[in-house]
Amino acid sequence: MMTASYLLEASDVCVTVPVPHGAALEVVKDVGIRIEAGVSCSIQGKSGSGKTSLLSVLGLLNTSYRGSLRFHGDEVHSLPDRRLSFMRARHVGFVFQTYSLVPHLNALDNVMLPALHARCSRSKAASRARLALTSVGLGSRAAARPSQLSGGEQQRVAIARAIVNHPSVVMADEPTGALDTATAEDVMRILMDSVNDEGIALVMVTHDEDIAALCDRHYTMTGGHLAETTPSDPDGLFGGAVPRWAV
Repeated sequence: MMTASYLLEASDVCVTVPVPHGAALEVVKDVGIRIEAGVSCSIQGKSGSGKTSLLSVLGLLNTSYRGSLRFHGDEVHSLPDRRLSFMRARHVGFVFQTYSLVPHLNALDNVMLPALHARCSRSKAASRARLALTSVGLGSRAAARPSQLSGGEQQRVAIARAIVNHPSVVMADEPTGALDTATAEDVMRILMDSVNDEGIALVMVTHDEDIAALCDRHYTMTGGHLAETTPSDPDGLFGGAVPRWAV
């Protein structure tokens, strides 16, 4: 039975994608997951296992699925497109492997975008964006464009953009996949601090065992099926121990 006590609650979710010159492929199969506010979850699995497809459903980006998804107690399929779009803009933040910053906008303007989409005034959006950039250590880089920032700095801008609206949940798809080890540690510290300080839920797709082990709950996708698992002990990335900020 579904209740409003969960931030996100999926039941029997299936996603099918078309295949050229062949039968459609079911990439997510009968998935169920419940996510509470403030809880971090990692999802691991091989390429093609359905991780990103599931993340797009949980993040309210893809409504072409079978099954049930409740967000803040509301059945998503029953919501009109306009309300769903506003809910996504207001309550969901996104962090992608490739940063996905708008190249001709500076850091401040990139971070402002979700606030503007959530119908904030430009002055309020700018104020929120400055605070978010400061929280990730980039307050002095607000005027810099993505091409003037390092990879780690771009991902920190992406984190600021994800949290600017104080969302209920952040969806992160391989947030450290394009970064070197030292930069990955810095970015994960900022991401985990940001969601913990704000009480934000985190759903993170990652191939990295060490990154996955930092989350509260751990899932593996295999052939479209999702199962809760126990992570390996974190080693390698953080020198064999979970860093102080992750405790």
